[in-house]
Amino acid sequence: MRREYSLRGYQEVISPNIYNAQLWKISGHYFKYKDNMFIIDSDEVSYGLKPMNCPGHCLMFDMAQKSYRDLPLRMADFGVLHRNEIHGALTGLTRVRRFQQDDAHIFCMEDQIED
Repeated sequence: MRREYSLRGYQEVISPNIYNAQLWKISGHYFKYKDNMFIIDSDEVSYGLKPMNCPGHCLMFDMAQKSYRDLPLRMADFGVLHRNEIHGALTGLTRVRRFQQDDAHIFCMEDQIED
């Protein structure tokens, strides 16, 4: 898999498994998916186990100043996700709580998008 990432120009990243719930609220995921998320309260702060990689990849992209010359930037993450989905939502008869997903995001300019 790593070889394929490299061949296709992806940078492999590893994102945290838990984020402050505020991130999920900013991204909009919290209000849409909170019933399917594992929420943890600690020291009066809410956290959410990662059900998807999108907000984490956006944080990584935003960590360093970039030029348009750096684009497109391809991030791939074979990370662990946690979802508290209803029985049968993903695989029929079983309930999946933890799974690994080969996920990627491409950050690019509009004129770099191809059909």
